[in-house]
Amino acid sequence: MKIWLGGNVPENTSIFTILVLLDMLLGIFNYPVVQLAFAVGNIKKFQIANTLVNIFLLPISFILLKIGFPAIAVFASSIIFTVINQAVCLKELSILYDIRIAQYLKEVILKSMVLMLLSFIIPVVLRVFLAEGFLRFTLVIISDFVFTASFAYQILMTSKERIFFINMLKTKE
Repeated sequence: MKIWLGGNVPENTSIFTILVLLDMLLGIFNYPVVQLAFAVGNIKKFQIANTLVNIFLLPISFILLKIGFPAIAVFASSIIFTVINQAVCLKELSILYDIRIAQYLKEVILKSMVLMLLSFIIPVVLRVFLAEGFLRFTLVIISDFVFTASFAYQILMTSKERIFFINMLKTKE
């Protein structure tokens, strides 16, 4: 943060940044669900459910701040609403389209969460043991890319997808 903002880093900037990134990371799972619902075409109930969940975030955040909760509570409630919205959208999608929510949770969400947790290990170790500066920044970025790509190949891809990926790389040469 000091490299980016100089010596003037506002209080709670780091935790706010982490929470916003986490909210965005969790929200990414909902985009394909929404697109699939739109592709099916019968989206009235889906949109109503999605909108109701999202619209309640503002008054809940206002109430939390009004009764004295710190600003971090707004970010935490946003993360909770993102998860609730994902659950509501999945439920509505399962009505529109024949998907198995348990299989989706196992094959997409769980594998992605494992990947996310594993991809943090090496960069966090580097961050802890190296002095702050450009070298640490560069090594964290490079190691994060290399290890995340490696873990994604092993965790997210099926054997058929790995074969397809390797064949695709071979044809590009």
